[in-house]
Amino acid sequence: MNFSKLGSSLILGSFVALSFLPLANQPANASLNCEKVERFGSKREGKVLNGLNEIFKGRRYKLRAGRKLKIREVKSAKFQKCKLNFITAATLQRVRKNGQGTAQVVADVYSIDRKKKEICYRNAKIVNVKLSRTGGNMEAAVKRNANKKSLPDQACISLKK
Repeated sequence: MNFSKLGSSLILGSFVALSFLPLANQPANASLNCEKVERFGSKREGKVLNGLNEIFKGRRYKLRAGRKLKIREVKSAKFQKCKLNFITAATLQRVRKNGQGTAQVVADVYSIDRKKKEICYRNAKIVNVKLSRTGGNMEAAVKRNANKKSLPDQACISLKK
């Protein structure tokens, strides 16, 4: 067996295989032009709000025994490149007194389908919670539990309405 020939083939094959590694680390939305996503979403803010409210409005997410986070409505939505940032009016429902306030959600836009008229996102996470009748520790627990257990982290927003 000619090892010198095998060695050069092995080196060339390794080089070709390794040249694809940078592509594997690209973000999921690498094929999207994030500036166009921001412009597209911003022009359709009313329809995005309607679509987000179809997904979230009135939903209750169980956090722990006796505690649920109810989304009353999505109040605002803003696109920042390929990120969708929206603010919800929320109620922390519990056995004693309920807390009222907001929850801020950030998600990655990974698809825009102009034919289906929808924007799809994933990796949705609550990044900030402000609730009355709760302390910082309770707000942190709400955020942690909602992200871990119940918040839908991916969906497609219909822009048809």
